[in-house]
Amino acid sequence: MTKLEFQARVDAAGPFRVELEQVTDTIDVTTAAGTKVPNLAWEFVDAAGHYHAWTKSEELPTLDRHVTHHPGDDDEDDGWDEIITVCKLCAEPVSPAYTVDQSTKVIPGRSWWTAEVYGVHLEMGSQVSISFSAAHTGRVLYFGIAQVVGNNLMTKGGAPSYVSALQGVGPLGRKRGQ
Repeated sequence: MTKLEFQARVDAAGPFRVELEQVTDTIDVTTAAGTKVPNLAWEFVDAAGHYHAWTKSEELPTLDRHVTHHPGDDDEDDGWDEIITVCKLCAEPVSPAYTVDQSTKVIPGRSWWTAEVYGVHLEMGSQVSISFSAAHTGRVLYFGIAQVVGNNLMTKGGAPSYVSALQGVGPLGRKRGQ
């Protein structure tokens, strides 16, 4: 969750002080058996004296993979692929080492955004165009369409002021280069 303060224009009115909140759910994709990953500590010297190891970026620059497809027995069986990893120089088969990563894996899920606009009373249920800009430059950084989901009257410093709550109805656009 990210909560930021900006100036905003709502349907060209403003600027108003606004708090923008962006939220992205996470989805746990951890498997019970873990994930097979390269063992970066593995290194091997073949019979011809050629050195092999995983790189930091999980590549095998001194090895080639040869794939042989074996057809299935009938129309229901697509067959299988046999993969043999060999030295690029001498073609000796080499078996790079792998390990199992049991750590939790998450990926980004659903994202949404909300905004609280201070100093304006917007019509409940209406959809509005809103652009968010940095207070010191006035340059638009984000923009989108939102629905008014609430209005509150607050008293700050003795003067009553409205706060309109907005819920994004689509993705929040981000200006290029931001």
